[in-house]
Amino acid sequence: MSVVRMNSTLPDDVVKILKKKTKTGEKSAYIAEAVRQYDVRQSAQQVVRELMRDYSARAEAQTGDWDSTLMDGLDED
Repeated sequence: MSVVRMNSTLPDDVVKILKKKTKTGEKSAYIAEAVRQYDVRQSAQQVVRELMRDYSARAEAQTGDWDSTLMDGLDED
């Protein structure tokens, strides 16, 4: 795997967490894993949002189909 050196600016509280949770030389790996996990979580949340939107659209479309069948076979008297 290739690597790219970057300089980043982080808030003080994040730096404190990073220093507390990592040993010397482990900060880059820790940040890389955090970014990967964040990306996976965001992707999963996007899939859920799309599924919910599609489900809602399908449910609304099918509601009209059922309205016409409610009285099938019953006299209108």
